[in-house]
Amino acid sequence: MATLHVGDRIYLSEGEGEGALLGVAGPGSEQMGACEGAAPSARFASECVFEVRQQHNYAAAKQIRALVESVGRSALELAADPAHRRLFEDREREREANAAAFERTAGREVRYGQVIQLRNAYSGALLAVTRRSAHVSKDARRVTLEAEPGEAAWLRITPRLRIHTEGQRVQLGDPLLLEHVSTGLRLRVERLGRLPDGRRELCAAGDPTSLKIERYRQHVPAVAGVALPLFGGSVVRLSHKEAEGYLGCEMSAALLGLSPTVVPEEAHVAASCATMWELHKEDVRDGSPCAWAGAVRLVHTPSRRALAVSEEPFAPSSHPGDDGAVANGWRALAVVLEALEEPPLIDGVDASLWELVPQYRQREQTVRMDAFFRLRHRATGRWLHHVPPVARIADAVFGSGDNDEAEESIASPRRSAAAPPQSPSVESLAPLDSPGAASSGNLKRRARQSTKGDESPLEALARDEMAVSGTGAGASGCGEQGVLTATLGSNYEDVFALQLVDATHSDDVARVIAWRMPLVSFVGELQRVPPPPREKVDFAPLLAALTNLIVFATRSDNPNPLTREGLPHAHRQLLLRELGVLGLALLAAGALLRPPFSAEQLSSAATNRSPLGRAGKLCMILARHALRDHAANKHHGLRFVPQLQSMLGLGIRAAGALTEVFLDNEAQLLRVEDSHVLKFVELLRSTGREAKFLSFLTVLCQCRGVAIRRNQWRVARLLLQGAPELLPSLSPPPSSGGPVLVSGNGHYFPGLTCGPMELSAWLAAEGEEAAAYLEKSLELFAALAEGRNLRNAPLLRERLPYQLVLALITDKELQRRHLGVCCQAVAVVRTLYVDVEPHALMARAKTVRIWDNVPTAAASGALSSRLTTVLPINWNRFEGLKAHARPPAHSEILLSFVSRFFRQDARQIAENRMVLQLLLLLKELLAAGFYRSAEVAQILPNLLSLLDGRQDVVDDSADDTRSARYEARRTVSLDTLVIMECKITLLEVLTTLCEVRLDLRLSQLLARYRIEWDAGDWAAEPEQITSLRTSSVRWSKGEDEITELGRSGYQRLEEQLEGSAPLSLPASPDRKKGRAATRRQTVLERERRAAFDRLWSVLSFDGGGDFVSILLDLTFYKHKRLVSAALALLVRQFDQRRVVSDALRRVQLLCKPEMVRLYGTFEELLRELSLLASRRQLYHDELYRAATLLGQLVAYCAEEVDDASQDERSQYSGAGGSRSGRTARSGIGRSANTRATRTSSDHTEGIYLILVGKARGAFGSSTITLTDLQHTRPLQAGDQLQLEGSMYRVHEAGGASTSGASAGSTGPTLTLNRPLTCTGVVAPELEPGGSGEVWVMLLCRSSGYNLDLQVLLRNLGAHNLALQLLQLPIADEEKPDELQPRAVLRAAYRLIKALASGYAQLQAELVSAIPTFVAHVEKKRAAPLPLLGSRRALSAPPFHARLIAHDISPTGTISAVLKNNRAACALAATDLPAAPPAEPPASRSSSKARSGSGARTGPLSGWLHKLGEVDQSWRRRYFELTPHEMRWWGSAAAFGAGDSPAGRLPLAGVASVEACPPRSGSNRFGIRLLPRGTQHGLTSLGLLQRRLDLEAEGEDQRTEWVAAIRTALEALLRT
Repeated sequence: MATLHVGDRIYLSEGEGEGALLGVAGPGSEQMGACEGAAPSARFASECVFEVRQQHNYAAAKQIRALVESVGRSALELAADPAHRRLFEDREREREANAAAFERTAGREVRYGQVIQLRNAYSGALLAVTRRSAHVSKDARRVTLEAEPGEAAWLRITPRLRIHTEGQRVQLGDPLLLEHVSTGLRLRVERLGRLPDGRRELCAAGDPTSLKIERYRQHVPAVAGVALPLFGGSVVRLSHKEAEGYLGCEMSAALLGLSPTVVPEEAHVAASCATMWELHKEDVRDGSPCAWAGAVRLVHTPSRRALAVSEEPFAPSSHPGDDGAVANGWRALAVVLEALEEPPLIDGVDASLWELVPQYRQREQTVRMDAFFRLRHRATGRWLHHVPPVARIADAVFGSGDNDEAEESIASPRRSAAAPPQSPSVESLAPLDSPGAASSGNLKRRARQSTKGDESPLEALARDEMAVSGTGAGASGCGEQGVLTATLGSNYEDVFALQLVDATHSDDVARVIAWRMPLVSFVGELQRVPPPPREKVDFAPLLAALTNLIVFATRSDNPNPLTREGLPHAHRQLLLRELGVLGLALLAAGALLRPPFSAEQLSSAATNRSPLGRAGKLCMILARHALRDHAANKHHGLRFVPQLQSMLGLGIRAAGALTEVFLDNEAQLLRVEDSHVLKFVELLRSTGREAKFLSFLTVLCQCRGVAIRRNQWRVARLLLQGAPELLPSLSPPPSSGGPVLVSGNGHYFPGLTCGPMELSAWLAAEGEEAAAYLEKSLELFAALAEGRNLRNAPLLRERLPYQLVLALITDKELQRRHLGVCCQAVAVVRTLYVDVEPHALMARAKTVRIWDNVPTAAASGALSSRLTTVLPINWNRFEGLKAHARPPAHSEILLSFVSRFFRQDARQIAENRMVLQLLLLLKELLAAGFYRSAEVAQILPNLLSLLDGRQDVVDDSADDTRSARYEARRTVSLDTLVIMECKITLLEVLTTLCEVRLDLRLSQLLARYRIEWDAGDWAAEPEQITSLRTSSVRWSKGEDEITELGRSGYQRLEEQLEGSAPLSLPASPDRKKGRAATRRQTVLERERRAAFDRLWSVLSFDGGGDFVSILLDLTFYKHKRLVSAALALLVRQFDQRRVVSDALRRVQLLCKPEMVRLYGTFEELLRELSLLASRRQLYHDELYRAATLLGQLVAYCAEEVDDASQDERSQYSGAGGSRSGRTARSGIGRSANTRATRTSSDHTEGIYLILVGKARGAFGSSTITLTDLQHTRPLQAGDQLQLEGSMYRVHEAGGASTSGASAGSTGPTLTLNRPLTCTGVVAPELEPGGSGEVWVMLLCRSSGYNLDLQVLLRNLGAHNLALQLLQLPIADEEKPDELQPRAVLRAAYRLIKALASGYAQLQAELVSAIPTFVAHVEKKRAAPLPLLGSRRALSAPPFHARLIAHDISPTGTISAVLKNNRAACALAATDLPAAPPAEPPASRSSSKARSGSGARTGPLSGWLHKLGEVDQSWRRRYFELTPHEMRWWGSAAAFGAGDSPAGRLPLAGVASVEACPPRSGSNRFGIRLLPRGTQHGLTSLGLLQRRLDLEAEGEDQRTEWVAAIRTALEALLRT
């Protein structure tokens, strides 16, 4: 007979009478009882199964329990007390020891007299005897499930019969007694009384009840390398092998009975519970290993519903007229999720039972976790089949991949849109119809459910979620992944595998489901009609559940849920959404506004700490924690925005939850309207000046540090201009060093009724609320100025002058009492006065230098950008501010917090935030060039000391502070994340200093070169003088070019930097041989060595030799950004010589005045362009200015045509002055690319369009009126213009033009050769019959591009700005409001083409940007859509012309990058997208599909079978052969939709192709492609490294494929 072991999973039953099973009443229930009847319930595994554990030690837990009883405080409150921290750490070590003891003792036999513990296998709670009296018998004690019962869970097994004695093995099925160790009472099942749920109570009393232990599952230890058996009751994930995803369903869809689907692996989250399934055997009491062909039941864990087959047929479409087709013979049945309590029956058989059928024949009958199998329905004999979103209906109906004709002739309309689901509007979220149900039976079932009056809150929440999302598969878009059906035929691709769910994840799901039950009960109770009386509403279960959920979702040592702050658990946040807790919490808060309660009662209760107000606050706090930093939850929370808005001002912290919805949610921030801002402005006016309302307005102004300018303008207009009385007004001190004054409207600020007050005195009188409000006001002002908002800046500077902000920062009283105000003042000065116009990025290593400025740059110690800039910058403006950011030795004012530079304490949160803001300010000042090298050298030691975290303090009570500081912790008492942010900012500062250091080192090297040049040390031999026509590094001195010998000497400077060449001067025939020359050479070598030694000492970080160890210590922090930044700086530290050498090679020295003038012009143009390129979006005039600047740069690069008349017509003047003479060359001459190729087939060769102005016109009219002209010469007759995408010629030009005419003014009138016509999408005002503004593009002609200016613009970074502008967001389909952004994109492409044409070095750099160009190419095409029941396809829309102009296109730019550059072509990837297929995806391999001539006019495509590379199984794939490669897709529909191929094979790696006979047992004909091998070096290119085995259905098809592949290989060899 079997014996009991530690680790076994068992269930208890009565040993006498009915033999009722013992367990709880469901998730969330704690009371143990006996269920009536011998038949187990469907929830048996979660209610009645226990795990046998050995006796645990609870010494530390017992001390904590005694302490709790003695002091009257909760365990959570004591855990936050540092005085008792040691005791709780002992308890944690005690738990670890108990877990380790269980691992050691698992598998040992249990004997009578032994003390054990019974742990519920589902919830993890222990069966315990409490001190409370039982429900039925007051003399007995209650037996429940407790999370931490301690010694109350000790139970001793004693024999019931005398034939058994202590020490004997416990036999399964023998009657026995369970005795409570602490009290001596034994477990008893009451016979008479009943619990409220109808069960008989299990209690502890003197007279026991005989019990029996039956095994549910035997403990099997894990063995490395051996797969465990699949046990009944296991929590697993089912992965679909072919679809590469997991079988799953959102809980909302499951509750509505919709079909599950396969979630793609790339869209699946590891912690998601939507793909968790509990696998139970037909007898739920059997937890033994599953056997092949044994009946199992798949229970969806979140919804507790079973996977079943419906008798109703699968409806493949929701189109009208399909019902008849469904009724006339579709044989696929729908797969749905049914309730466990009432499983449907098909022919008397449970419709939720399935059989596991192995993919291959197995030797053993036991199913193991590494097995592959199919699922066959027990009642119908059908097979579970996954229908992809775009698939053939025949595949779903006949369930077989063998019927190709049916599969390729019938197209399924169940295809999903490729675009992601759109976010719901924040205004009105009215319920919508939910199309896309998996079957007609689902729709009928949902209709029946909608009529039920007893719909649970979870079902109502699910229905609302479906209505908002507008999909039949839930918020995750499961319907977009296809559906599951039950088909007659076995599909070879429907193979599943198992993945065991981690125990911690399944335990988390069980806990959330248990805590969810009080929320469901509370909402359901208040939704009853009529509602219960107010005094009958029990808040205790709701408050306990909310508290547990808040603690569950956050990591913090603060036990108080009302003030608990901490880092969120991302996977637990996901569970709160997927299990409906987030929606239930907001439903519970909304229920508090309805009878028997009201909004007025809730508002008053929020202030008097009643259970009603506490419940409302906890609901909002839980929602805020569930939303924090979780993008998917924020998207889900958008549907609750109207409800949250209705709860504002009630005092339940709804503003915090609403703020989290919008925080860093770009999609929603762009949908904000005036009504949202006005709502909070009215709240500030009516409910009081509260900081939380200003926090919401601050969130609206930026997203992840990037400004949202439309919201900035909106808040400034509605609050600063529309309601300035709601903000306090600050004024600078009347005398130097005096206090800051504050004034305000007496109605809203009663303390200021008598007039202005000193700010410190007012804050002291008003308290912390006023200080928080002032702090948030300054934070809002900083957010309004973020991103150089030129519209808001004047208004903010008027309100906060620089001297006022500086006084706030330096006020000693504010620093001592209200450091947060000083902190936000630093943020204001950074965004309002430092990062503003005309300040520009100066901290960069400039590779373009002016020859005359070389000595000055080295002597000044300043950035070279400061010496060449023409911007009107006051470099001394921030001298006072810089002093406050210096170390204490240079300033005593901020000594209280700059002392933190040497040691940071995580408990001093305000001081650390101040340090962070000072570091951000320092970074901006450095980037703007306000620091000289001597000033940087003074602050550098303090920065390095602050960066060293080895002396930082986290918590005095922590045992290991060294390891504690590596952890990310954020609570109300300490914050290590702020320290980590400080160190990240410090690393960014040091990275900026690396650029500063590189620039200074280049200045010193060039100064040394200038000294030697002036001394004649670089004299050249006459025969060595050559012209530097093609070098990217070029410079000239006066009228003479620097010689090749000079260049080689300059090269030796670079080699000396790398330590690879000796210091020596070139031999010269003019140099006298003798001692003088030798002495000169020796002196020169000594001077060079001294110069190089000084070079590496410039801003050196390793002066103390500890810098590397500091960076290595930072790599141990558990913060990805910090570790990444530390590693990057560590690499930079060891790469200094190479970086300087590479930068020196790229230096371009400018000597001629014309080049120097153009350099200044380019700097100004690119500075303005960089400001525009750095913004998230551009509007109206900004778009116009960006396109103008790009056109000017293109015009500068272009060479004039040789023809005088054409040259006269194409002359163009930009901001830099006259077009004549603009190509001033530095004596280098034209490169090969400057010669126009007249015979080229490219029609865009030698032409380019530039934006020259705006005009007003009307469609149907042939005249336009110029309103703005960026041109020095009036447009003339014969000029060619592009207007709204079409080309026109100026027939007649009337009136006089004025250069730079203001927009809207009346200018000259142009008569065109034909009327304006409408082609494609146009602006609404330009619709036929209307008039509006158009951009005027002038067609210019060029003989090529000037290489000198290409090099200059490349060195100045013009190509990077153009690439940055290509990131402007545009939709896949053209919209009227995107015409101007698309024009800017085209202008950016023109500049990239102009810079890359013929410039090999830049072409190689731009190869990495080709994917960006390709993305725009793919936006211009659409795939053909297959029609139902037809081989015909809908034609694709016309080719998008809005990224294509007369002279440019993304494809043309790619051609310019790759043209005549073999190196760039070698770097290009082989997977550039091909054109969409011209035919529908039906197989074109059949001879019937070709013309009678037999000539092939297009690529060959069709079905083939491919041998897998990993599992060596044959899979059916749709192949296409092109002249250069073979590609394949998982289905013909994917091929037709233009999806990316599942695989590809370049033919360059194929040596030969051969035909093979059919395999044994197969009727298919083989095709084998052999690789070329590694001797050709093809493996490095990622080409074929092993043979590719294919099979065709017929011999003719095989012959056709082999011939086509051979033809392609021969053609490839010829080319």
